[in-house]
Amino acid sequence: MSKAFAFRTVSEDRPRSRQPAGQAPSLHLPGQMSQICVVIFLTLVVPLGIILAFVTPLGGVADETAHALRAESLSHGDILGFRALIHLPDGSPRIAAGVLADPGIAAAATVRGPGDWVTSDRMRAARAAQWQGQRSFAEITPLALYMPVFYVPAALTIAGIRLIDLRPADAFLAARLVNFAIFAVIGMLALTVARRGHAILLCTLALPMEVSLAASLNQDGLLIAVTVLAVALLTRHADEPTSSMTISPAWIAAAALLGLVALAKIPYAGLLLLPVFPLAWSRACRLRLMLAALCAVPALGWAAYAMAHIATPWPPLPPYHAGPLWPGATHPIFTSPDSAAQVKVLAARPWRIVTLTLQSLWAKKAILLEFIGILGFVSVRLPSSVYALWGLALLSAAIADRKGSQPSGFGTRDQCALAVMLGLIVIAIYMSQYLSWTPVGFPIVIGPTGRYFLPLLPATVVLIPRLPLPAVLGRGIFLLPLVIAAIVSLIVTPLCVLDAFYAP
Repeated sequence: MSKAFAFRTVSEDRPRSRQPAGQAPSLHLPGQMSQICVVIFLTLVVPLGIILAFVTPLGGVADETAHALRAESLSHGDILGFRALIHLPDGSPRIAAGVLADPGIAAAATVRGPGDWVTSDRMRAARAAQWQGQRSFAEITPLALYMPVFYVPAALTIAGIRLIDLRPADAFLAARLVNFAIFAVIGMLALTVARRGHAILLCTLALPMEVSLAASLNQDGLLIAVTVLAVALLTRHADEPTSSMTISPAWIAAAALLGLVALAKIPYAGLLLLPVFPLAWSRACRLRLMLAALCAVPALGWAAYAMAHIATPWPPLPPYHAGPLWPGATHPIFTSPDSAAQVKVLAARPWRIVTLTLQSLWAKKAILLEFIGILGFVSVRLPSSVYALWGLALLSAAIADRKGSQPSGFGTRDQCALAVMLGLIVIAIYMSQYLSWTPVGFPIVIGPTGRYFLPLLPATVVLIPRLPLPAVLGRGIFLLPLVIAAIVSLIVTPLCVLDAFYAP
């Protein structure tokens, strides 16, 4: 590794194993894996993000314009969204949730939704957009419910650009670049401090979906990166000889980061169980559980406040009868999703919490492709070969991470508990969408996309059993599919974005 990237790696904290004379060192030390993964990240992942930040039209990532409005509002110090009465095009009134923001930031977007083409006229209009100097109500339901933890970098950037009298388009692009720069720093830090699981952590950071999010104003990019860093810190704690009996600084930092993730999106509060592992009926385990629960309190409090004072039914729909799962004899008419009515649907048959999740996963098999990367407004597909390469890369990365020793104190019970925990988080994600986004009584959950599950991928590296493999199969061999997938993504992904958005 060159001196320019001479980060202090984990291997410096531990003595290096000796190699017989005349043999090249085997690729198994955490420090060596860290260095290699950082180089891959810097040479293949970071360039892709920088390219996507420039070639993806402003507003061309899922919900990005609404995220930009949320960040613009925060740049004025507005932390809370609120409800307001608006009028639909037909004149009918409706209560909506949103923020006060300068409309100029929305005018800087060059696309509004699927099917929009970026033309030269539209680009000129977006570039010419000016700050209005006054803020108006912008409906961004359901983004108004989010605690704006991960909007802070974009908000500070927008405030700085506005202060030096540049245009909204400049603020939009600059905020993208700042978000991605922070993502890159977090990614390098995570790969440097981790003591195991480097390949899976790198895959999480390098998937086209995550790179696209990180190079945008969508908060999910930073949220996923922070989850990766939290898991990396937990691997550092888990390798301590007395990890089951202590609470280290790495543990405290990881729990705090996961608390921020839960504060931003409440379904991820289940990830706060990660710092409790390894499970044991010991005083230290009970203390870890208590502290993890304490980190969840702000998230639960915020979720309760947001549901009581900010949440509104969304999206508005033409009048419809409740679906076949409605428990009553008659099927009332609704004009939007209704959380209270959906609770009745689930209470009538509680096992639907599980069956609806499984049925919805089965019905939408494309969610696996979305997990890897269907970009734009979940509309820009990559070539089939790219998805196949990333599927192979994920499998190979799991093998690479399992060619090593298991953390002390972790056993089969912990493996099973982790699987249950991740399953419950998946259910929580689907049920949050069923309550807030799905028409009442429908037999399928509408709303979840593959990117919602990216924060769960790094969690799989916390508990890694040993996988005995021949010594000749070094871990570097299993990084090769990941490198190939990243190279192909670097070339193909920008071309797909250009082809999908820009008029021929």
